Formats: sequence, C-alpha cells, structure tokens
Amino acid sequence: MFRWHDMNFYSRVKPDMRMNLLRLVLMACAALLLSACMGPKTPQDVAEAFWQAVIDDDTRRVVRYSTLTDAQAYDGFARDWTGYRPAWGRVVIEGDRASIASEFSKAGGTAQDCREFVTYLVRQDDRWRVDYARTADSVRGDVISNLLGKLSELGSEISKQWEASTRELDAEVARMTEEFEALADLLGARASESIDKYADVLRQHLEELQESIDRALREKDDELSDRDRRLLQEVAADLDQTGEGLADPSVESIADGGRAAGEAQARLDTTDDDVTGEYKRRWHEWGERFEAEMRRLLNELSASDEP
Repeated sequence: MFRWHDMNFYSRVKPDMRMNLLRLVLMACAALLLSACMGPKTPQDVAEAFWQAVIDDDTRRVVRYSTLTDAQAYDGFARDWTGYRPAWGRVVIEGDRASIASEFSKAGGTAQDCREFVTYLVRQDDRWRVDYARTADSVRGDVISNLLGKLSELGSEISKQWEASTRELDAEVARMTEEFEALADLLGARASESIDKYADVLRQHLEELQESIDRALREKDDELSDRDRRLLQEVAADLDQTGEGLADPSVESIADGGRAAGEAQARLDTTDDDVTGEYKRRWHEWGERFEAEMRRLLNELSASDEP
C-alpha cells in the first residue's frame, strides 16, 4: 500500500539517484514484458520445451506447448520419463506441419532404455504446438512398423483409386518416405534391419505375381487381345524393375514396391474375364496372401522391437 512517508523519502533522494532508481524500475518492467512475450518460437524450440515439461511432469506446460486441451487427459504417455535426456534428429517442416526425429536415453542406461519416435507439430494461430495425439501414437507404438504398415496400405488405396487422380497418394508416399528417412538416420542399424527384412518379403511376393503373369502370357497367348497382352507385359516389366530395386533395399524402393503391388492388382483386374478369369482368381488370392503376410511381418517386427 502506498504511504505518504514513501513519497517524502523519494523527495529526499538526490536527482541523480532518482534517475538511477527510475532506470532500474523501467528495466524491471521491460524484463517482465520481454519474458511475457518471449517463448519458444520454432518447432525445435517448442519440442524442447514440451519434452522438458514432460520430464519435469509439469502438466500445465505440457498443455501450453501442445494441442492437448484437457490437463486431466495427460498421462505421461503411460511411461516414466524420470532421468531421460532428449536428442534430436532430422527436422522436416512442411507448411503448417513439422516432424522431428526424437531419441530419449538415460545416463548409464541400457539399449532397452532407449526410446525412439517422432515428435509431430502443427502451427495453430501462428504458434507451433506439439500434435499431442499423433505424437502419442508414435511414442506408444513402434514407429518403424507403423510407417511400414502405412506404406503397405498404400497398395490397397491405389487399387481403389486407380481410375482417379493419384496425386494425393503420391504426396502421401513422399511425406512418409521423408519421415522414414529421418528415422533411419536416427535409428541406424535397427532401421536398416527392419527395412531389409520387409523388403525381402515384399520382393518375394512381387516375384510370385510376376511369374504368374508370365505363365498367363504363355498359356493364353492365342486368346489374349492386343490390349490385354500389352497390359500384362507392362505389369510384368514394372514388377521386374521394382523387384530389382528391392535387391538393394531403401525407403524409396519399399514405397515403390507397395505402389507397384497396388497398381498391378488394379490393372490386372481390368483384363477380359473370359480369357484370364482363372488367373484373376489366383491374382486375387495372391493379394489376400500378400496382405496377410505383410501384416504378419509387421506384427513380428513390432514384437521384436519391444523393450
């Protein structure tokens, strides 16, 4: 509360001291204003602030730096983060979305203590925030298997949308490929092993389909229309080229493999039923086996990567 004797004290202070006091007050006010305005600006800054809040178990700051709106919904991603320290990998920023390869480890911890995932961010109202739901999925699941699973699902999506524009699908492939490359840089041998195993199984299935098409070309050569013969030859050639790419596995070759499988099924389904009907039945069975085997492999990869 203001008191008159305080004013009397101020009046007794020499002018130069008054100026110094005024400067101190102004500096303090400026500092307060700056601290209120300043804060994490870039996706990297926001990610660091968010994860420090998680490590500190500071729910208020977790909400502040993320899309989470209900503090009671925060559960630490069902994990204990005490003693963990973050390390950051590749940062990808695309418009109002960003992703950062993230690795958390404990000092003196074992390999089982290491946690690798992607921190996703979105820009809302000119502010970057951690995409809580998407990041939670990445933390709680195996990110390699999740991305491989998404790539394998593209095949069926391409089949469904073959007659429509595939521009959005191509963009999705490119986005996931970029994310996966960032993770591969961070995860090293673990990512390479999963990629090699997945690519090997994918290549075997594509070779099986190619051999079936080659048999159809030989056995139905006299009955095939020029259009269907040319289509089968093109699909077989595409599968052969894709399989060669999978011999030296990469994220791009896996994406191409999933896309080739979907396109092949969609194109084969347009051939004449009267000529290729029996083969089309086999190709549909191949598609079911292919999907089941990919899912089995993804489950196996997920189980093998659990700590």
